[in-house]
Amino acid sequence: MVGLTLAGLLGTSSPNLYSGYQVRKQVADEPLQREIVADVVKAVAERNGLVCHDCRRRTQTAFYVGKVDLSYEFVSDTAVDFSMRWHPTGLFISGGESELAERIRGELKRTLGERLNGLEYVESLDANQRGLRMIRPATPQPAGAGAGSGPAGKAPASAASAPVRR
Repeated sequence: MVGLTLAGLLGTSSPNLYSGYQVRKQVADEPLQREIVADVVKAVAERNGLVCHDCRRRTQTAFYVGKVDLSYEFVSDTAVDFSMRWHPTGLFISGGESELAERIRGELKRTLGERLNGLEYVESLDANQRGLRMIRPATPQPAGAGAGSGPAGKAPASAASAPVRR
């Protein structure tokens, strides 16, 4: 019985964790210096062991991978959205992913604040928009089931969380 319980716990997939926030100019008519933001993100990411997966348009968007995945997107001339996603590696003992995500966030806030004037950091209190939240892994559906298999053509309430914008 203990063996089956342990096997069930170890076989259970844990959710991905997500953290999102925005850095923007306090005065809306002053554009962000995108090159500086991109340089700061690159330096912080590399210092924390992340590798650029897609940086072809780094003054618009970029994606870094590692123990924590970090992406950013300039959503206007004055604002950049950041998101981090990670998957805890230990069931009872953390692999340090949450701590790494907090360190990266802190370094980005501090370094951007040192390099650029007039910034503010915004994190929504709405768990459906930004902030720390869990994203459950998608569960396979039986053959023939798909979108619209719930009542009135809607997906069932147990469907995975809404997609995360990158």
